[in-house]
Amino acid sequence: MKKLIYKMFTKDNGINMNMETLDHISNKLHDTESIRRFLNAFKTRYNCNTLKFSQVDELLDIKNQQRSFFQVNEFKYKKRSFTSNMEFYKTQCTSNVKITNIGLLKQDSPSSIFGCLYRDKSNNWVLEDEHDLIEIELYDCTSRGFLHEDMFIGFYGVLHNKKFKVSKIQLPEIKVDTHMNTFLENRNIKMCFINGCENMDSHIYEIYVKHKPDMFVIALEDETTLPSFPVHTVVIRKTNERNLLPRKFTEKSSDPFLRKVTNPSIIETYDKSVLFTDIDLHIYKGVGEFVNDKPFESFMESYLSQASVHPFSKTNFLMKQHPNFIVIASDTKQYIHKVGDVSIVNLGNFSRGCYCIIETSKNTAEIYIDKILR
Repeated sequence: MKKLIYKMFTKDNGINMNMETLDHISNKLHDTESIRRFLNAFKTRYNCNTLKFSQVDELLDIKNQQRSFFQVNEFKYKKRSFTSNMEFYKTQCTSNVKITNIGLLKQDSPSSIFGCLYRDKSNNWVLEDEHDLIEIELYDCTSRGFLHEDMFIGFYGVLHNKKFKVSKIQLPEIKVDTHMNTFLENRNIKMCFINGCENMDSHIYEIYVKHKPDMFVIALEDETTLPSFPVHTVVIRKTNERNLLPRKFTEKSSDPFLRKVTNPSIIETYDKSVLFTDIDLHIYKGVGEFVNDKPFESFMESYLSQASVHPFSKTNFLMKQHPNFIVIASDTKQYIHKVGDVSIVNLGNFSRGCYCIIETSKNTAEIYIDKILR
């Protein structure tokens, strides 16, 4: 356990501690999840790179402290790995499906295969698993879907004349994060999400009076135009360039009520999580192929199945579990779309009067367009 604590704190996050503190933590925490929650609680409560012995008991003694009601999990640059990603996605697809290795397929025998999808030099779809690859034919496919290069996906069908004839698409499962973070206060949290709010202090105050949110979450390009906020505020830096994520502000905030975090970031409460980013998803509809009807639904289902903030990027944005909400600060038309237990909010620009309120205990998201802001 000491090696795991040292890796998560010091190697991965640059947080130092002496041997006495390390021993103390290892006697208190006995699994990866509790260490992760403790680490996030430390990062939320203390703005320093050294964990002291006394801070351990302060963080663990949650009954005698005023607990925070949220924490932010940021992203770092990490290259995509075929081997590790393949292993992860395969476990998401195999709970109710028996997967056959491509090299072991039998002629005209119905089977399920799984792997990474891409196009070959002749522009044909090819699926590759750990040991082999095969050309994919979709003419007989009866299920709907959206396919794009580098996605991990399963197919049900038969091997025929050295090609795999697909009858059904089998996406990885969409599994929502259900854990409870006991380091955080257990109550309803009302969050207000805004896409761009340069020099709009009066409008921010009007929203606060109207909704009384516990916190604001903002996507902003220029931090010098950031309005003042009456409550806790989390800010991500917008970007107009593809594949530039994660992006962050150059300087941290000295204000304890203002957090400048990476774009993207995940905001976690006691029993809910919200991913916030500003990628324009819909420009990527043109990089893939739609199969059968309902293109909007197919695109969203394929996007979520990849359990990635940005599956079209070369950077690894893999999430072990899906958040309850995904809020995208896009300048396109606003909407809320639900796939399973995940609500996707496409947040229009604040200059058009658009913002979103999420309430955690109600598990609801609602978009508002205030006339006063237009």
